[in-house]
Amino acid sequence: SLEDSGELAGSPLVRAALWVDFGALEGGLGEHEKAERMLKRGLELHQEHLAETDQRTLRAHNQLANLLVRRAKYDDAEVHFLAAQAGHEELYGVDSPEALENQGNLAYLYWRVGRHEEAAPLLRNALKGSEAIWGPDHFHTWSARNNLGALLVAGGDGVAAEPVLREVVAKRSEEDGPKTPPALSARSLLVQAIKQQEGRELEAVQLYRELIADTVETFQADHPTTAGTQHSLGVLLAEIGEAEEGAIWLEKAWRTRIRKLRNGHPSTEASLRNLRSCWRLQGLDADKLEASLLASVASD
Repeated sequence: SLEDSGELAGSPLVRAALWVDFGALEGGLGEHEKAERMLKRGLELHQEHLAETDQRTLRAHNQLANLLVRRAKYDDAEVHFLAAQAGHEELYGVDSPEALENQGNLAYLYWRVGRHEEAAPLLRNALKGSEAIWGPDHFHTWSARNNLGALLVAGGDGVAAEPVLREVVAKRSEEDGPKTPPALSARSLLVQAIKQQEGRELEAVQLYRELIADTVETFQADHPTTAGTQHSLGVLLAEIGEAEEGAIWLEKAWRTRIRKLRNGHPSTEASLRNLRSCWRLQGLDADKLEASLLASVASD
């Protein structure tokens, strides 16, 4: 095992730090199940050998919580975000950069699960605090703006979200290029904001095509981030009457998600559910096609 290898030899705290680093690396590569095991091991070692308010323990809580959000384990993620929040406030103060950044993470979790009323005040406070501490043009402030745009999109207010997200996309593209992960994330949110506005569906389709090409270049074709964009394009194509092409993108997304995400993950189920809808719109036998699809994966 990794723990027995030379790479993880040394003191418990060295091993703990390496587990967290390896876990973060695997998460970035889309290996979420493996990443979760590593991050949990790292957190356990930190808790065993350090105080709960030690910055290394808090970092491990945050890394694990962010990974759990990607795995749709929202209740578990909230526990670790709240632990990190309490620790940051005790260690650094309520208005510290660390506590404010964690508030943004917690707000992101709440809007993902539809708890918008809880997310909004956390997000506004995080943005206000970021501007006060770092100024209007700091990375953390731009991140808070991005989160605000995401919350507006989650609430279906694409008109309000679009100008906020256009600023974020322009800034992130200017700084690091349009194909870096932060820029791709902001571009994805911007397309969602555009898609929510009546009469702009074809514009959104073209933007999704460009986004998929750039996401493949950055993350590879079989990465969960790529699958998320493919899924969104497939759903949109079905909505505008292009069910045949929509099914192609949804199947691509489903195949990646069934391999890369945990069994029963809501995203995997959503891709299959929408894929079945595309088949039915074409007058095809959804049950027969699903059985064939599952058989093809089982034989891989």
